[in-house]
Amino acid sequence: MQSDLEYKRGVVEEYTQEFMTIIREELGDENLKQPDSPSKKSSCLIDISQVGEETLKKIKKIYREISKKTHPDRDVEGIYSAENIRATEAYEAKDIYALYQICDIVGIPYEIDEGDLDLIQKLTEGMRGEIKVIEDSYIWLWYIAVNDKMKAVLVDSFVKQHKA
Repeated sequence: MQSDLEYKRGVVEEYTQEFMTIIREELGDENLKQPDSPSKKSSCLIDISQVGEETLKKIKKIYREISKKTHPDRDVEGIYSAENIRATEAYEAKDIYALYQICDIVGIPYEIDEGDLDLIQKLTEGMRGEIKVIEDSYIWLWYIAVNDKMKAVLVDSFVKQHKA
């Protein structure tokens, strides 16, 4: 699911400019503000206040273990530089699932407990919600349209909605 979300975020980021260029031509408005990308509306997939204190401590501990192995000062060859960046992003988002994935990559053992499963469930629900937002966006629908006629219908719909 995380790969699907990352893929869809990338597609929306890549095609937003092209879509908005077409919209500007249709509206004849070069100053039309580009809408916020649906993929940027939620930088954190869960409400941090929903995460228990024990789980937060565990996330911090796992992050520190990963950092010990992946930090540029210790990983002088840069083998784990991508994992270091991903770990920092996962830590900031309190994404224990992503931290566990990184543990697997760098060979750090871990144990999953009941609290982790609850958090993973919440993260999964957050990803599903973000995927739904992206899939409902004009940009995504325009991207997956099977022909130019369908794309034109979507552009017309967007223009009508934003002229009002």
